[in-house]
Amino acid sequence: MAGLEKTFAPLIVQEVVVGIGPNDPTPFGAIVGEGRGPRVDSLRPTVYAGTFTTRINGVEHDQVVYFWRYPTRLDRPGSISREGRGVRITLGSDGFPLVWEALSTATDTRELFVSESLERAALREYGGPLPGRRYAVERPIDEVRNVVVVRSLDDGPVPMGPYVYLNAPPSRSVTTVLCRCMPSQVNEFVETHYYNLVPLETIKEWGDTRSCIDPPEPRVHWGGTLSYWNLRISWEEKPLEQLLRWPRM
Repeated sequence: MAGLEKTFAPLIVQEVVVGIGPNDPTPFGAIVGEGRGPRVDSLRPTVYAGTFTTRINGVEHDQVVYFWRYPTRLDRPGSISREGRGVRITLGSDGFPLVWEALSTATDTRELFVSESLERAALREYGGPLPGRRYAVERPIDEVRNVVVVRSLDDGPVPMGPYVYLNAPPSRSVTTVLCRCMPSQVNEFVETHYYNLVPLETIKEWGDTRSCIDPPEPRVHWGGTLSYWNLRISWEEKPLEQLLRWPRM
């Protein structure tokens, strides 16, 4: 793949805890069909990527989405589990990231990470965080109760993909997102692997497989118009424009 998908491809950092509890090292993989129903081939680590647009303050902004799936931990080797993780990046008019959103099938809370430049602009326009909030860019809690800005990220010197940190299996939750320009939160990298970057559209090649596998629960937050079987859309989901106090930039 080329273009925005390649430019902003994330570095995925999976925590490994040795000798403490369940620690399934099976990586995410390619979704394959081959006439037997969908499954995950963990020997082919794959991240699915696509681009969309969203309107904020009357201006169209590019978005890049990355999403990956894990095999089940049950007795069906390779079968697709309900577990999916990812990140959605919204870009400013200058091509630099403004917002990163952690995508997870394990939570109904929308976790956002904002750029320092966006937060500074919000501070200038709104004068500080609202009660119960940490960042000036956040809306009142009673308007968006399940939306939280986790942290602000440094502005990188050039447009680049983020680090996406996952805690140890079995949860594999997204613990934080960082700009690559920020200090690493890893003491030691035990192993390094490469993944294939594949267009989201390829998933449609296996048609409607909802009868073969349950979709992830409760859902992956999604802002596009796609309805692939492995991504459940919440049609009531508020657009990004309504989740933050967007300043004039």
